Amino acid sequence: MANWRELKNRRWVVGVSGGADSMALLAMCLEKQLDVIVAHVNYQKRASANRDMMCVVNFCKAHDVMCHVAYCDPHHQGNFQAYARAYRYDFYRLLADTYSCGGVLVAHQMDDVIETYLMQRKRHATPQYYGIREELILHNILVVRPLLAYTKKDLLKYCEKHAIPYYDDESNFSDDYERNRIRHAVVDTLRLEDKKQMIREIEELNEAKQKQERLLFDAFSKWQMQRSLKDLRAMSETMRLGVLRMFLKTKIDVAKLSGKELQNISDMIMQSTHNWVYELDDTYSLVHNYEILSIEETNCKGYAYTYDAICYEETPYFAICEEGETIERLALAKEDFPITIRNARAGDFIRLRFGTKKVARWFIDRKIPYRQRQLWPVVENAAGNVIFVVGIGCDIAHFTNNSYIFVIK
Repeated sequence: MANWRELKNRRWVVGVSGGADSMALLAMCLEKQLDVIVAHVNYQKRASANRDMMCVVNFCKAHDVMCHVAYCDPHHQGNFQAYARAYRYDFYRLLADTYSCGGVLVAHQMDDVIETYLMQRKRHATPQYYGIREELILHNILVVRPLLAYTKKDLLKYCEKHAIPYYDDESNFSDDYERNRIRHAVVDTLRLEDKKQMIREIEELNEAKQKQERLLFDAFSKWQMQRSLKDLRAMSETMRLGVLRMFLKTKIDVAKLSGKELQNISDMIMQSTHNWVYELDDTYSLVHNYEILSIEETNCKGYAYTYDAICYEETPYFAICEEGETIERLALAKEDFPITIRNARAGDFIRLRFGTKKVARWFIDRKIPYRQRQLWPVVENAAGNVIFVVGIGCDIAHFTNNSYIFVIK
């Protein structure tokens, strides 16, 4: 989208700081006759912040451009850069919604792309995208960067040629930040041809990554229909880790899942033939159940309904009926009341004619899925004994009484 002809089709918010890059962007927008609204954020962190703000405001007044200014809280506790970034893009989105804009134009340029790429390499990161995207949705607003083909020197020359005022952010001259150190030590020393070569390298990496992502998406789409561990084991490790990441992303924030944890899950899939549960966070668990992988709620809320007498009703978990199948029949005596119908718990067992049966063992024998086990109804009498389990039936002491109910899952 980031060519000027296409941008003319919509109104845009333009993020302008007062530096050379963003002032050049604003001047180009006016030169190309784009319909724009200027947004400036005063972070109030530098003595020169008001100077930069007035540079933007006065330029807009001189060119009859609507300009809105927002003031950031300079005393915000915690990560100020993260706070300021979120504040800035929330401001852009508010203006875009208010004035029916297509999104926001920002002034990242070629040197910024290279700096970001070098930082990614230094951190040995595997990002979703190398460098900086020309456009993306960020904080629920379309962000477009029309200046990625320009270098910093190009934009400085543009400002000088057209007498565009701008001011430098003094913090950019310091080496306190990693980005500044990379800029001063590496990017500023590169020739134009070196920069173009690095941009080609970034483009090739992104093309290869996009191809790999298409293959991964195809593999994931095919796998998730059955979610078979056998199919996962047949994949290469790289593909298996990618499919797992995509699967987990459907329920959890995978950014919080370390590469080591993902590798541990992959190892469990490759090595274990037994059922297992892996807690992902406080809400969800990854469940291997009879060679099928699923994501289930970690803390499934239990339930317990207590009855002082026979009562026919339907709940989200079971129904008490006047009729049903023989295996669903339960005969009750007065001393059984109050009865409690609840979800099965660890350690539950029932005394049958042929011996004692652990409910958990019955689940395993019948290959009952993990999620269903958590909500499986059992009936407990006043003495605290499990006298009925859906699917198993009643215990040995409850066949002969005359007061029948039918408990149905």
